[in-house]
Amino acid sequence: MGSRSRFALVVLAALVAVLVIAVPAMASSYLKKGGSQLLTPSSMVTSLQGKHVSINAIAPVVYKSRVQKNLSWWFKDPIYAKAFKNGGATVRTSYDPKTGKGVFYHEGSLVWVEASGATHLKWKWQGLRVVALNKTSYQLVVTAGNQKPYIANDIVAVSNHSTKITHSGKNYHIDGVQFKLTTAGATQLQTALGETDLSTSLILFDSDIYFTLK
Repeated sequence: MGSRSRFALVVLAALVAVLVIAVPAMASSYLKKGGSQLLTPSSMVTSLQGKHVSINAIAPVVYKSRVQKNLSWWFKDPIYAKAFKNGGATVRTSYDPKTGKGVFYHEGSLVWVEASGATHLKWKWQGLRVVALNKTSYQLVVTAGNQKPYIANDIVAVSNHSTKITHSGKNYHIDGVQFKLTTAGATQLQTALGETDLSTSLILFDSDIYFTLK
């Protein structure tokens, strides 16, 4: 074998090695684990309680009330990191640290309850997804009512608040996602709960997203 042929083989082997090393990096946007913390601030809690409205958690969502100066509601919802079938497609939670784009599928559900009358009116938000359009813009997407989770895509809240994204190795924290009800989200709830004037200006969830990339 001539020297040129040997050199060509060496170059080819080097290129193959680079490609083999690069492939895992492209798949690193999938998540190993994660969860979101959703804090309903006292201003929104006061507004909702004035209308006899509350938000309940369905496992595995965890609920706690917090009283510092005023009452706030705190929810912790785990992110579903495994691939699963949604309709005819296979979907999976993923995040791109460079662009800030991603979809975080969550487990559990939230139930809105209107309790002014003898019969309580309820409306379920299930199949919760946080859709990151970039590092600043986020959507809270749910399947409302009793449909199968993740089938419908109701954008019930949005955040365009400046976020702080930090990481240590593959462990990430997105801080400062402040969801406010969209007009469509407020109208949906008002119709289901028989209420009026649910605020679209107050923060519904002040959110932190924690996750580990694969």
